[in-house]
Amino acid sequence: MSDDPAAIPVPRFTRHAEAALAISAACVLSTAQDTAIKWLSGAYPFPEMQTIRCGVALTLVGAFAVGAGGVRSLLMRQWPLVVARGLLLALASALFYLTAAAMPYPEAVALYFTMPLLVAALSAPILRERVPPLRWGAVATGLVGVLFILRPGAAAFEPAAFLGLGCALLYALGNLMTRPLSRKLAPAPLAFWQNAMYLAVALALSALFGGGERHVASHVSLDYLTRGWLWPTLDDFALIGALGVSTAALFGLFTLGYRRAEASFVAPFEYSAIVWAVLFSFAVWGQWPDVFAALGIGLIVGAGLILAFRDR
Repeated sequence: MSDDPAAIPVPRFTRHAEAALAISAACVLSTAQDTAIKWLSGAYPFPEMQTIRCGVALTLVGAFAVGAGGVRSLLMRQWPLVVARGLLLALASALFYLTAAAMPYPEAVALYFTMPLLVAALSAPILRERVPPLRWGAVATGLVGVLFILRPGAAAFEPAAFLGLGCALLYALGNLMTRPLSRKLAPAPLAFWQNAMYLAVALALSALFGGGERHVASHVSLDYLTRGWLWPTLDDFALIGALGVSTAALFGLFTLGYRRAEASFVAPFEYSAIVWAVLFSFAVWGQWPDVFAALGIGLIVGAGLILAFRDR
């Protein structure tokens, strides 16, 4: 028998427990991070916060990637696809935070979680996969949930919700590109280039709006996007920098979770983020979802769980 601890097989129950804990911890950390970003959105523009946060995260993730595989691990033949995927996810991230700035946070998170439904729908025309009737039923159920959140024609209708749907669509396209790339590339280089594209988009938006000359205040999301840079207080700068550290930590937690167990087991635990979103939203802003929003959130979560358990 080998004396190498790494060679000792880990029981399946232990691996699943580690995966569940890693993903659950990632969901708590991600929700706390997004809550802090939404809270700071009233003071600092999105391009500024994203630049600082992603600059810190890129430094940490880059150090990890180079330490794990050397500088050459960051160079790859598939770089056009890697860059395209990173840009899609970077734009999706921007749309999510612009949505969250204008909407109750739980509803913005629920719109993001339509992403697995869109992946299921798009896998037929893009990946040429067969989509069983149960998946189509889950997609339809999730879309009904979206209508409950959108409430078109009602006084509570928020146009920023369409940004949330755009975010989910871009994330879905990015995830569809992740499937073939993840079979050929290690997670660390993928995460490095993803963070690099996040930073590139943030710098481009900062160059466009950072001076404040193009500021548009007609809507919360536009105001958040186009406001000029402000010099942050020392406490706020430290908080935004800490968000970069948490972004890098999230990469580690999600990587651990999906490496320790199969995706079909891990995916349902990600939906705990909606529970935390509701709790954080109440703790910080005193907001509970109304009846229509709660119904919409429930339908979207239920549809996503149907997909996850069906794949399992």
